[in-house]
Amino acid sequence: MVMIKRGTANSVLARALGTGGDFAEIFLEDRRSHTLSMRGGKVDAALRGRSRGAGIRVFQGGSAVYTYTNDTSPAGLMACAQRAAAAVKSRPPGAAAALVFQATPSLHPVALAPSSVGAGRKAEKLRAAHGAA
Repeated sequence: MVMIKRGTANSVLARALGTGGDFAEIFLEDRRSHTLSMRGGKVDAALRGRSRGAGIRVFQGGSAVYTYTNDTSPAGLMACAQRAAAAVKSRPPGAAAALVFQATPSLHPVALAPSSVGAGRKAEKLRAAHGAA
């Protein structure tokens, strides 16, 4: 899971607003995927992947700029924020709003993590679904 410290988040947001944006936000992701596909009733492909990184969006008036990086270190986040700030038209710098962390409860908790299920069992379920269809 990607986590950043509050001080880093505040610094990144201040950098993103450095050229006059009205509002900035940080989006963190750490997503794993596993895809099985069938063709003619047989498993044709199995793919695994991981997307990990951070996006920074800066709003100014009715427009927004979004930048993304896979480097979630403080230096990488600051460089990403600088790119976002540079893309925003220059205006007198705005003040960063107080950062509020808010936990959002999961509306759909995962009972069984997909990563804990082997590819063989997933393929069995895929075959069963194919047979039922």
